[in-house]
Amino acid sequence: MLVIIVFGLVLHAEALKIILYQPAFGHSHMQFSGKLVDILADAGHEVHMLIPEWNPETTSDGTTRAVSSRRIKSSSHGVVFTQLDHIKDPYRVRIQLRFPTDVLPF
Repeated sequence: MLVIIVFGLVLHAEALKIILYQPAFGHSHMQFSGKLVDILADAGHEVHMLIPEWNPETTSDGTTRAVSSRRIKSSSHGVVFTQLDHIKDPYRVRIQLRFPTDVLPF
């Protein structure tokens, strides 16, 4: 009986409590971190997510296996993030020359 109790305590001690801090920049970031949470949870760990909302359009956590998922609303960062040029128009080519002597190859 003592062996069963000791064995149970050893198995319980191997699981970790993990908090994953993942700013919500975009859908791909959340899918990647969600997959990481799923892998850790499948391995027996207790995983919590802390998600600062930089991009208010990203609403998915990317996982269903996290013990808890806390989102931190941020009005100032979200407004600034959505006004960045590469977010407003991601397919427009922007090339910045570092020096006046730089020449574009095309």
